Amino acid sequence: MLAGKIKYGRVATDNQKYTYGGFSDKMTTHRRFIYKIPKSYSLQLAGPVFCSGITMYSPLKRFGATNGGLNVGILGLGGLGQMGIRLAAAMGNRVTAISTNWKKQDTARALGANHFVVSTETRSMEEAAKSLDLVLNTISGNHQIAHYFPLMKQRGTIVLLGAVLEPQKVKIISFNITLSFTINKICPSDSPNCSLAQWNFHHRKLRGRHGRNTRVH
Repeated sequence: MLAGKIKYGRVATDNQKYTYGGFSDKMTTHRRFIYKIPKSYSLQLAGPVFCSGITMYSPLKRFGATNGGLNVGILGLGGLGQMGIRLAAAMGNRVTAISTNWKKQDTARALGANHFVVSTETRSMEEAAKSLDLVLNTISGNHQIAHYFPLMKQRGTIVLLGAVLEPQKVKIISFNITLSFTINKICPSDSPNCSLAQWNFHHRKLRGRHGRNTRVH
């Protein structure tokens, strides 16, 4: 069938012609959805800025981290987590990277993390107890979020960003824990104004501070 020859795209509903979306050579859209990328910034490097970049910039901005001075935890060190470390550090925050093992410690520190916590080791978790104002949770698999509660300061905030397939269940093991912080789940995209703000931040500050790229490992 003809549709089988189309790798990226779909059949339009109005004239049955093929549309290729972002893979098109040219496309027409409203100007509010268009952002000018300077010639000095390659499209290859700009791509992550408008994907993982806006996903992580949005909660950092919403919860007061853009002015620096906060202790920010980044939970999960995939593409989102690594972008989050770079952004939070460039904003002037102290960043704690949180993972299940030590394998990504060097990567996390190279991206700007000040501390590294292994969530499967009791001593590592205890040393970081009550230290974080804001945690950006990028874990996409099912997990027990209550395991990370002891890391939070009073009146801190945990933001859920990972696409967990099942409802998040909270299991409180100890009654000695006082739940005096906030759990937020926000949409991983934001308004055009926020998208433009984070692009300007990347282009002016992050790119200059960490070199010429926004690659993640």
